[in-house]
Amino acid sequence: MGKLSSAHTSQQGVHWIPSMSADNFVLYLGTWALVALTPGPAVMCAMAYATRFGFRQALIGILGIQLGHIVFFACLPCAVPSRCELRASRPGWNAHSVPRWSSSAFASF
Repeated sequence: MGKLSSAHTSQQGVHWIPSMSADNFVLYLGTWALVALTPGPAVMCAMAYATRFGFRQALIGILGIQLGHIVFFACLPCAVPSRCELRASRPGWNAHSVPRWSSSAFASF
């Protein structure tokens, strides 16, 4: 079995990340190769639109999918730290509460 998966702090305060065994690394690479080669729902949607309506309609669908990815990945850096801060924040509302809670709700959705 592999070693611990989270970063740890030694007695001197130096952060280190434990290594992964060769067997687990090969399993990890094989799994991600399979995931990368398997078409997802976005590819199936683009292929269905292309075969049914032609290239122009498929391009509109592809642009919509890409816009969704851009919006999601643009919101993600705002949501992850805010979810971590939710437990550490003081009770009550301030200027940062609305963006923090809304981005956290979006990431949870």
